[in-house]
Amino acid sequence: LLKTQFDVLWKISKPLEENHELAKSFLDEVV
Repeated sequence: LLKTQFDVLWKISKPLEENHELAKSFLDEVV
């Protein structure tokens, strides 16, 4: 169960991480 939850969290967090990088670079360009 924990392994499955971890896999799900990892799959969710990976795109979030990429979105965070995009948002950061976007903010850097705006500022």
